[in-house]
Amino acid sequence: MPWWKRRKSGSVAQGTAVGIAVEAGRIAFAARQGDVDGRARIVAWDASDATTDDARRAATRQFVEAHGLAGWPSRVMLASGDYSLHLVERPPNVPEEELADATRWLIRDLIEFDVESAEIAILTLPQDAARRRTPRMFVVAARHEAVQELAALVEAAGLDLAGFDIVESALLALDARMPETITASSLLQTGEKSSVLTLSHDRHLYLARSLHVDFGRTEQAIDLALAAGSPTDPEILDRIDSLLLDVQRSLDYYESEYGHAPASRLVLLPGALDLAPLAPALAEALRPLQVEPYECDRFFDFEAAPPSRLLPSVLLAVGCTVAGDEGLGRALLPKAQRARSEIAGLGTALRIAALVALAFCLHAGLSWLELRSDRQRLASLEAARDRALAELEADRVPSPDGARPDPGAELDALRARRDLDLALLRDVERRGAAAGTGAAFSTILTGLARQDVDGLWLTRIELDEAGAHVALEGRALEAEEIPRFLRRLGREPAFEDRRFRQLEILRSDDGAAGLAFRLATTPAPDVLAGRSR
Repeated sequence: MPWWKRRKSGSVAQGTAVGIAVEAGRIAFAARQGDVDGRARIVAWDASDATTDDARRAATRQFVEAHGLAGWPSRVMLASGDYSLHLVERPPNVPEEELADATRWLIRDLIEFDVESAEIAILTLPQDAARRRTPRMFVVAARHEAVQELAALVEAAGLDLAGFDIVESALLALDARMPETITASSLLQTGEKSSVLTLSHDRHLYLARSLHVDFGRTEQAIDLALAAGSPTDPEILDRIDSLLLDVQRSLDYYESEYGHAPASRLVLLPGALDLAPLAPALAEALRPLQVEPYECDRFFDFEAAPPSRLLPSVLLAVGCTVAGDEGLGRALLPKAQRARSEIAGLGTALRIAALVALAFCLHAGLSWLELRSDRQRLASLEAARDRALAELEADRVPSPDGARPDPGAELDALRARRDLDLALLRDVERRGAAAGTGAAFSTILTGLARQDVDGLWLTRIELDEAGAHVALEGRALEAEEIPRFLRRLGREPAFEDRRFRQLEILRSDDGAAGLAFRLATTPAPDVLAGRSR
């Protein structure tokens, strides 16, 4: 079975990941292996022009083979044309696990591809993030075909697909590696076709905008700034007037819409244009906002730094390596890969359950063979007894000293031997009945192993000798997960005739997450009355 095999990524150390950034006409790679002095250690990177799927597959396979990365977990950033990002109102009274499917109808008129086949992911905002009555959330809709193609690309290269990202979530991961700010932080990256401005606070994305940057006028402003012009030079500010207006409008929207303090930092990422020379002018125009260029060496340890022309693409791939389960996590994974991943994640528990069941089955089989041997031996004894009784009645049993035997004494001896044999038979039958306990244990544990409730896990399982009494102890992140777990157990054959009559829930004082709970069955009164103590 697939889940029985050990996954290749199981031997990869924590903090190890491969990031792949797909852009129009280019694909970039980065490999992270742990941290050095608080900085993510980038052990390998590459970027190459790739306009076709075949070129992307060849570049990915070459990067993995050249650096020995087979089996590493990887995250892939979708190209901007393969997904859309929308800020919508969150539907009320919808559980988290059903939120993605419930929002399809909200965006059906906002995307240009089939919403039913699209892969959906949610970037939620804190409940108090808006002064509006209805909370907001970001919805990511990705083309199913593009996701499938990139998933096949990763698997063909020998990598373990851990999830997908978008440009905005990769930038969010880069922002999370920077020193924390009391208020919001904004990132700006220019691209050849479109530029992106994001604004985040406390690892949550609050704003994402595509900006139109006039490359010609912006390059003129950069040249003026490099010519040692004053930050307040009217010619510089005039050439970046549209950029200043878009940034200021975005900052004002965040402040008025969410009711938070103004953003305190604007970071200029490497992009198609190097905006670092404009940092003083932007800071002067957007005062008191702090404007600073992004310094890769402060947050990432490159064994060999990429050149400036490749740094924008490589930096997005680096963002994928540090994204982890935050942001989009595994939401955009196709259902087939997601189901395979969930099954593999249960591998350890299922292996233990299977081994326990196998042990009980072996025990039951050996007991059955021993019982069969005992019954054959008992049948032989009964046959011998019957022959002896027949000889006694026919008076054909000779006496050793020639004297006539006492029929009454012989009969009493044979009856005593018969009683002993019957006692042996009853003991063997009881042993055979006890052998069924192993099958009961196997059924109970197999039923428990099939449960997969997000946010709930078991820490202790108690079974009595006969398998009639079951007690479960565990923890749940939310109290609502416990009744859901009970309903699922009720559908298992092993628990149809069992009723949980004891439920204890308490919050622990040891700082552990969630609620501790204990569930226990109590046998029916007629069972208790017939059981010896």
